[in-house]
Amino acid sequence: MKKISGFVCVGVREKQDPYPELLVCYGPPSDPSSERGFDGLYFNGFQTFSTLLSAQKALPNIREEFDQFSAIRIGHVWIQVAETVDESLHNRTIRNSKSLIVFWYRDTTTLMGRFVEGRPCSFKPIPGADLFENGLEPITNHESAIYIASEASRQSGGSQVALATFKFRWVD
Repeated sequence: MKKISGFVCVGVREKQDPYPELLVCYGPPSDPSSERGFDGLYFNGFQTFSTLLSAQKALPNIREEFDQFSAIRIGHVWIQVAETVDESLHNRTIRNSKSLIVFWYRDTTTLMGRFVEGRPCSFKPIPGADLFENGLEPITNHESAIYIASEASRQSGGSQVALATFKFRWVD
């Protein structure tokens, strides 16, 4: 299984009708020589900051570039991604986890969690929701995660999906 663990900067955009609250996660830049100091997780291959200090150093750059955030916080994320269908179905860690997400590989990779009442659901009629739109709420059982993954794949014409364990905690 592929493991992703480290610190992320999370931009919080408060609800502004008609737009819901939204979370945007940032990690280190995909190009190490970048002066920007950060990239969105969807664009940097899900790289995280290796230290709290490196995440803290990125905060001023994110604040300067994005004034629509009401807050920018730091969190720590742990993800273990199944790399095969067999792992998604049979790996003990994934089968027994009460905190799962779906990696949905389309033109970009999307992380999906459970649908949360009152939160947006960009993927109707797929039963899950974008993890950053639903407030970082994972799927709480293996059967539901399999169902969301299979529906995402089926309704998108066979896109690849993978299950992953997901843990997140705010650091600041």
